[in-house]
Amino acid sequence: LAFGAIVFLLAGRTFLRTLDWHDGLTLYSRDLKLNPDAFDLQNNYGVELVRKGKTEEAASHFERSIALSPGWWTNYSNLGVVYQRRGDLAKARKLYQKAITNGNYYLAYENLAGLLLKTEKPEETINFLDTALKKFPYNQFLRKVLIIALTRKADFVQAEKEAQRLYNLSPTEENRLLYEMVLKKQKL
Repeated sequence: LAFGAIVFLLAGRTFLRTLDWHDGLTLYSRDLKLNPDAFDLQNNYGVELVRKGKTEEAASHFERSIALSPGWWTNYSNLGVVYQRRGDLAKARKLYQKAITNGNYYLAYENLAGLLLKTEKPEETINFLDTALKKFPYNQFLRKVLIIALTRKADFVQAEKEAQRLYNLSPTEENRLLYEMVLKKQKL
């Protein structure tokens, strides 16, 4: 009888919890009311705000997450995205680097690689990617950025090797087309 009562109560609680799940924004919003000092909830709520186009509102939640857990990495990378969208590329770069320092977060590597490709000479991007790809050798995004940087440097021999490696890693139509562009010595 006691076991049945416990199961009934837990089933009721489970049902009530499903009402919280309309979407991520609703779920995290309700959870933050119960636990505003949860660094991961602050971060996740910020992510949902970004997805809804509320980037500026998200920034305060990423900052709060950093204040609550300065040794974490995801919150720094996410705040970096906010600064990059604001156009403060120097601050975004520092935040991505902090995320990498704190936890070798693959998405921070991807974000920083994309930023370097836009703002720096190909050699700097290539140097960064040499290190990044040692840590994440199967990361397709990092390899694509490397291929683009190599073509911008006009190093088509190495770009061809990397494009072949990428296609062997993942033989998609997109990767085949990229490989063909490299073979035609197109700067990307």
